Amino acid sequence: MNISKISFTLSLLFSLSFGVMAQNADFKSNLSVNAGLTVIGAGFKTLDGKNFEDFADVTSETEISDVQGAFSGRATPAIQINYDYAVAKWFSIGGGVSFQSLGFDVSDFAYTNDETNERTTASAISADINRFNVAVRALFHYGNSNRVDMYSGFRIGATRYGLKVETTNQSIKDDLGTGFMLPSVQIIPFALRGYVTENIGISFETAILGPHALALGLNYRF
Repeated sequence: MNISKISFTLSLLFSLSFGVMAQNADFKSNLSVNAGLTVIGAGFKTLDGKNFEDFADVTSETEISDVQGAFSGRATPAIQINYDYAVAKWFSIGGGVSFQSLGFDVSDFAYTNDETNERTTASAISADINRFNVAVRALFHYGNSNRVDMYSGFRIGATRYGLKVETTNQSIKDDLGTGFMLPSVQIIPFALRGYVTENIGISFETAILGPHALALGLNYRF
């Protein structure tokens, strides 16, 4: 009787293990489309409607003081497309792109340069920022079953900030420039994909650093 129970248990575990391995073998590729919440987007929303004089002060980095102006900000979610390929049942590698539109308007802007004691003013500043990220992803999968895929990992790439500025003060426009590029590193502590059909699922991803802090989306495995 005990031998029968042991045999049944081993057979069940083997069947489950084989099912997971077969599942990963059947679906090597995963394509996902996500909408992500970002720290910079939340910052723009938090500052929306604020006046600079409420929180600005002289700093050793900028050496400016008496900053004034009414700020209004806007931000869309970060739209992302990712592709991951399963090298092994526990590891996948792929890439992704992310795009986010940001912007702000400032009215009655002014500040004093403490080095030269010069006052710079602008009746209005309007800026549109396009944030584009491209990166490679390495993911470590665990606790997976037929309809659930959990993973952690990291993402390494670069982010381009394109900047278009309209202002009544040309010197401010020159100082802000037209954009810049920065390297990007992202840690993915935990993520989950749950499949509602054999191929289509919904995803949830947490992250530290850009291009998103939290992402929700749809994914298709094949």
